[in-house]
Amino acid sequence: MKIPVMAINEFSEFIMAFYSGSDSVDAEDAYRPELQDLYSLYSKVRNNKIVAVMEFGSGWSTLALCKALDENRRDFGEFVNANIRHPNPFTLMSVDCSKHFLSLALGRIPKELSGTSIIPVVSAAHMTTLNGQICSLFDAIPPFTADFIYLDGPDCDQVSGDVNGFSVRFGAHD
Repeated sequence: MKIPVMAINEFSEFIMAFYSGSDSVDAEDAYRPELQDLYSLYSKVRNNKIVAVMEFGSGWSTLALCKALDENRRDFGEFVNANIRHPNPFTLMSVDCSKHFLSLALGRIPKELSGTSIIPVVSAAHMTTLNGQICSLFDAIPPFTADFIYLDGPDCDQVSGDVNGFSVRFGAHD
């Protein structure tokens, strides 16, 4: 049975059912859900038939990506499992520097989406250079084959160190 991609109003209702905050940001939530951005992620994964996602930085995106992967699994999972040699089909790897915020993001995932595997990864990040370019780099990321990568982290204040005095930590000092 073909599962249609949700319209934005239906998707917004799905996300907002998990949001308990008011107009102000909850003390435990870093940000309110940005529905247009989340819908863009959801629809990209659904429309492009993505089966494995790696996200850097957890949050509301974790819920949106998990929902999209679960719908893809129900829509064409039998075909993928029978015909495609994918090492981690219908899996979301979520990499974050913060165990606390990763736990909050994973706590939003409802049991009905349990058919999608989630690999949570907590890793520190530090400043370094790569091919002569200054960058931040996570210390430990396990092997993973992703069809879609969403980059929304690490938060600048979670990146340790500096390169030649350059740092991205705006609110903290080493």
